[in-house]
Amino acid sequence: MVKLLHQFLLVLLVAIAPLIVLLVRGVVWGADSFAFMAVACGKPFVNDIGHPFFANLVPLFDCNLELIFLSMFVVYFFCLVGVWVFGNFVFPKKGFLVAVLTGSLSPIFFLEALRFENQLYGFSLAFIGLGLFTLYLTHKKLPTRVMALFLACISALFSVLFWFPSILIVLAYPLLYNLSDVHRKYYVYTIFVGGLIFFATTLVETVLNLQNFVVVSEQLPLVGIIFVLHIIHLYKFIPKRFYGFAVLLIFVGLVQTKFMFLCLPFLILGVVAKELKEGLWIRNHRLPLLAFSMYILLAFSFSAISFFPTQSDLQEIETVSSHLEPVYNDWGEGWLFEYLGVSTDYKVSFPQPDWNKLERPFYAYTKFPDELFGCVQVNTHSYYCQ
Repeated sequence: MVKLLHQFLLVLLVAIAPLIVLLVRGVVWGADSFAFMAVACGKPFVNDIGHPFFANLVPLFDCNLELIFLSMFVVYFFCLVGVWVFGNFVFPKKGFLVAVLTGSLSPIFFLEALRFENQLYGFSLAFIGLGLFTLYLTHKKLPTRVMALFLACISALFSVLFWFPSILIVLAYPLLYNLSDVHRKYYVYTIFVGGLIFFATTLVETVLNLQNFVVVSEQLPLVGIIFVLHIIHLYKFIPKRFYGFAVLLIFVGLVQTKFMFLCLPFLILGVVAKELKEGLWIRNHRLPLLAFSMYILLAFSFSAISFFPTQSDLQEIETVSSHLEPVYNDWGEGWLFEYLGVSTDYKVSFPQPDWNKLERPFYAYTKFPDELFGCVQVNTHSYYCQ
């Protein structure tokens, strides 16, 4: 019981770290988060931001930042609990390691917990469903199994409604069955081929955007490997049952960076397997894995407090928007303006403003001042052009 309590506290600590960061920051992170924040605060952008299922629920938050933070923490915490239960299926009584390392050993899961976006709620529900499906397969009492299966199906359904790519996690559920090696390979191949067909349009758009230099950072290919570079070599230790599926998710993350975090819990299976089998060593010294992961989590937390945008960045936008002259912005910060009640045409996607063809005088809020000519800097990202 004492060991179980310690494991619970470790998982809770990992889950609560993003909440502490949010409370200190006083503001969410991620450009698209402010699109949903705008809707939560009564702005009429439900149809503009897409994701209608989540977007239509967002007004229920009624611009209550504390309620938003709390909901983000709750879904993230139960997401890690789901990973914990799943981890116990693979490593009996050691599954907490999978949950703790998933939320601390790489920044990509941690950062998702700072975004007020549909994908946080979507993938969290998918991993909650994974834990419930594990409970259905492993629990002995029939009523508990039936309830777990029912809730797993509900979680899976809503996860896909919130964020369709969550289906990639839902498709892992059948791998918990004792499938033969042949059937497992055919299942993974089927997912791969089906995914290529279904996402063919997205892949083509990504390639075209790369050619036109208009792709956003989270859609860049290959870049996602940076976030798992320190552990990706341990993929060979992933248990056979999940090996092919984990490699598939790594491939998806290499195609588009924003999906790399989905492979992390499965990649962590390899880390834990190596740790339990022979330990992790650096120059004849065994790495204290839990202590090391807590150190990384602490470093992530301190760094994330100052991630753009901070409260001072929002105050700067309010200041520059208070002038009589028009203000123009980089499209990437457009939703920040809308959230603060400043209307702008430069949001959602490219193009950028053509600064030197705009009628002067005006104020520019930009992170690319090299494109401005004859403008004077008046604040960190604000410039006056006359």
